[in-house]
Amino acid sequence: MLSLLLLIILFVLLSQLIGHVATFYFSNALEKIKYKWPIGFFIILGLIQLVSFPLQYVYASMEAVSVVYTIVLVALCIGIIFTLYLMSHDQRKAIFKFKSECWLDYLLIGGFILFNFIICFSTNSFNDTNADQTFYITLVENNIDAAHINEILPLSGMVGKLNPLYNYQSFYLFLSYVVSISHIDAVLVMAWFVPCLLWITVATTFLNLISYFNVPKKWWITMSAFVLLWVFTDLYDYFVRYNGYGNNIRLFVFCYLIIGYLEYFKNQQFKQLFMYSLLWLSACSLQSTSLFLGIMLMVAYGIYELFYHRQNLMYPLIMSSFPLMLYLGFFLAYRSSAVIGYFIFILMILLIVIGCSEKMKERLNHFLYSKGMRWIIIMCIIFIGIISVRMTPHLDPSISFSPSQFISFLMDKYVFKFDQLKWYWEWHNVILILIRQILLILNLIVFVRWRKVDFNLRWLLTIQLILICIFYNPVMTGFISTYITGIVYPRISDIIMSLMLVLAIFAYSLNFRFMKQMIILAAILAFSYLGLKTVNYTTNSFNVIEDKSGYNYLYRMSQDLIDAGEALEKYIDEKDLERPTVLMTNYEISYFAHNYQLPYTVYHERLVNDEEYKANKQELYSMRMILKQSYEVDVEQQLQVPNLLEQNQIDFIVTTTAVAPWLTKTLKDIGTIIYENSSYQIYRLN
Repeated sequence: MLSLLLLIILFVLLSQLIGHVATFYFSNALEKIKYKWPIGFFIILGLIQLVSFPLQYVYASMEAVSVVYTIVLVALCIGIIFTLYLMSHDQRKAIFKFKSECWLDYLLIGGFILFNFIICFSTNSFNDTNADQTFYITLVENNIDAAHINEILPLSGMVGKLNPLYNYQSFYLFLSYVVSISHIDAVLVMAWFVPCLLWITVATTFLNLISYFNVPKKWWITMSAFVLLWVFTDLYDYFVRYNGYGNNIRLFVFCYLIIGYLEYFKNQQFKQLFMYSLLWLSACSLQSTSLFLGIMLMVAYGIYELFYHRQNLMYPLIMSSFPLMLYLGFFLAYRSSAVIGYFIFILMILLIVIGCSEKMKERLNHFLYSKGMRWIIIMCIIFIGIISVRMTPHLDPSISFSPSQFISFLMDKYVFKFDQLKWYWEWHNVILILIRQILLILNLIVFVRWRKVDFNLRWLLTIQLILICIFYNPVMTGFISTYITGIVYPRISDIIMSLMLVLAIFAYSLNFRFMKQMIILAAILAFSYLGLKTVNYTTNSFNVIEDKSGYNYLYRMSQDLIDAGEALEKYIDEKDLERPTVLMTNYEISYFAHNYQLPYTVYHERLVNDEEYKANKQELYSMRMILKQSYEVDVEQQLQVPNLLEQNQIDFIVTTTAVAPWLTKTLKDIGTIIYENSSYQIYRLN
């Protein structure tokens, strides 16, 4: 516990120092960012991502990764010391200075962190194994001391190269490094280290946005804006239950990227783009979603520049997106064809060469800003729209998002249904939709007043409109979801109604009586939502800790579960078994897995209602049904158990002690109990 706390404190201090060091060198880009901690955190991730690309491409050893990461951190520390020497006394003092006028900010940051910590600590908050975090926890586990990183598949534990969609997310490789050097259990790092980084990032980012848009410094307005952002992101569960991986941090990197490009369009300084490149690297390190969201944003900025702004910023904008192009090149080289990946790399080299010659750059700009180029873009958008419409009837639901699904998604998000009102505390579902409706109405009102708003809000509205026209509409849904986003198409909403835009609308609405009343109503509803959601979450039987005496609050799970997981790992190591196959029904045990493989995983559980998929794996799903519903199994099915286990080549089986007596007897007949506690039994099959 002490070592974990020390790790968190050291990383928080390092991020704070780097944030202020970056401000020293990039003062114009970062002067409007009130709290520098997130910037420091994202710079660390950006640098880690930069050196990780080649390491992940060649599937280097974890030992080599550790050496490179250590060099990066040492270089950062040397840079910090050198910069502190260059800083004035007042600049050094400001790094950790507490200002009395910011008492409410400190209260909100501390309150936000404490609130989420208490909910996490007092509820069974780590038990949703059907979430993506199961994938990432096992990814971190698998890379510890690995001879070749990313060559053991998460969830299943089978040997194989990681899908290129996930191979270049260095945040999780960095967590494996942290586990290796700190000797802290990977589950503990994911259970508390990552959530603490998330909570600090979220709280400081909310306050940075409030400060950036000059929201009046009245306590009730600041608190209203903070809670409204908290609720609007709809991340209550993600701050508490799904906080063990970096997906949720991605949203807040984009806040600083949007601020950065907004400032660049107002005041062009080429040096700023280096900072934005680091932020793009940071976003890519967290989740592959950042790749397609980033490309969409850069396309929107490019169209804004070519069709409206027209100040010769196109080349710098392209150069600032090099990290996205690099990620795209590596990704496509694996995903589709190495030729496409090499083409992107060659294009990047050509762009660098063009940048060395003013004459070539001038010719490129002349072509990009020509009327013909604008017509080419318009025709391409129309052509893609026609293709999208034509392909809609033939979409594969496993990889694409149809227009009807998109419309249904919007209806679920903005239209409430009365069947959601089962109990009084479930009114939070309707309240959240009401908040979204109010913000949508204000968004439309502000858009109608487009010419009367300030540059910041007008720029955000214009980018929103471009994104909707090109990417976020039923006409384009088929094409965009098939070739760019996949089934996570709805995540585009992160940049359509961004936190930046919500705060800009909030600040603008305070200047008009009717809009101010609506925003106050939204804030009141946000406080109500937070209260009702808390009651709903803490009283839900799924989240209640049933046996407090047998619960490990540090690991956020049952002690029996931890003991069973560790016993299985230890037995396999002692017997020197080569990745045996283990069948289990409690996937929290797999959090500790890195020396065995699972034939049935969370992925299979998600498809349990897909009859077409189940038809190809009948034996596996039959065995799963028998384990989970042993009291409902007839005699004929009972007799099939030995054959089913043999057909699936199961070496070990983990069951709860609550299974039917016949199953216990059958497993004892065909295997040996190697571990048992009050909740679980582990059998090694003969």
